[in-house]
Amino acid sequence: MPSKQTSMNESTTSLLTSILGGTVGLTVTLFWYLSRPKALPSHKKENKQVQRRLIVDEPNSDLTKVKFDVKEFPMPRPRYGQVLVKIAALPVNPSDFNEWKSPNFKGRPFGLEGSGLVVASGGGIMAGLLVGRKVGIIASGRDSKDVSNSMKTAAEYICIDAMKSVWSLPDNVNLVDAASWFVNPGTVLSILGTAQSDAMIHTGASSQLGQMLVKLVATKPNVTLVNVVRRKEHVTMLKDLGAKHVICQADEDWLDQLSAKAKELNVKVAFDAVAGDMTGQLLSILPKRGIVYVYGVLAGQPVGKVEPIDLIYRQKQVKGFSLAHSWLPKAGATFGPLGVLWRTKWCIQQLAPNLSEEGWASSQYHDCSMADMQQEFSGLAQKGFTGKKLRIRMDL
Repeated sequence: MPSKQTSMNESTTSLLTSILGGTVGLTVTLFWYLSRPKALPSHKKENKQVQRRLIVDEPNSDLTKVKFDVKEFPMPRPRYGQVLVKIAALPVNPSDFNEWKSPNFKGRPFGLEGSGLVVASGGGIMAGLLVGRKVGIIASGRDSKDVSNSMKTAAEYICIDAMKSVWSLPDNVNLVDAASWFVNPGTVLSILGTAQSDAMIHTGASSQLGQMLVKLVATKPNVTLVNVVRRKEHVTMLKDLGAKHVICQADEDWLDQLSAKAKELNVKVAFDAVAGDMTGQLLSILPKRGIVYVYGVLAGQPVGKVEPIDLIYRQKQVKGFSLAHSWLPKAGATFGPLGVLWRTKWCIQQLAPNLSEEGWASSQYHDCSMADMQQEFSGLAQKGFTGKKLRIRMDL
């Protein structure tokens, strides 16, 4: 006959089993509920079967001769862990131009960033939580060979990884304003974070990125920025934005002016968007242990005029620099993936309130639809892109 203690133990075990069984069942049910595929009612109602996408029809080393086409493709379907984003707008960045020059890019889609609304998920907790949210997109990583499933943003809809490539934006952000939400303004923040100096030189300063940097530095009294531009009208433009020091390459003695200004302000760091001979010229005017960070190649030429004596005896350095491959990974080297996540989130917090027209992270856009992309891009390629960043909007 079982003892009283044995009966109590059996009762306790039975109760715990019942509780744990119920807890496990509840957990499994909750996980299933949160992980199931979801879609906004409006998206379900549309039930679209095809979508339009911009592709590069004829690449060319001469940008004025690049041809684009709008083609229809089957509607992409998100896999587990992916979300379906309805694109609102995307910028055309200089980084796109290099791809369009390659013959291998024929028939390929493009678009490295953009903004939109998550309308569906293919399953997964994170993907499900994003449905209905405004997001910024970075189309990084290996792209699908199937154009209809490409994550490139010049399309009405894209499927993209919910964990790696999509970032939630505040509800009050205008999605069209957020088209160029990260690459340029994020690079501006990374420049200031990398410089660790009270004074710096920036070349290619009339660019959209350069204008953002001028506007942000104008709010930081402890930071001095020396801007280098090519044309006289760029000097006026930057000074109207708040720039205090602008050197124009149209002046015959511009390098002497820059050298004198660098010594006056004790500049030890330069960020070069031009490359070519500019890199070596910058290095030559910096003091011992000066650093030139090269992050662009507007000259279309390799780095040049770097004197070995500057590198060997004066301990100067030329370094490559980019937001995605330098500044963000640096946080990851210390804190792992959480470091990259934290730094990206911090960037978004700084950028989001300043994406509107009056904010430092805003761009001056030239808007067009996908159908008008060919005409608008050809015109800008012939006249020049300074002060005219092309934005493709899906509502036009």
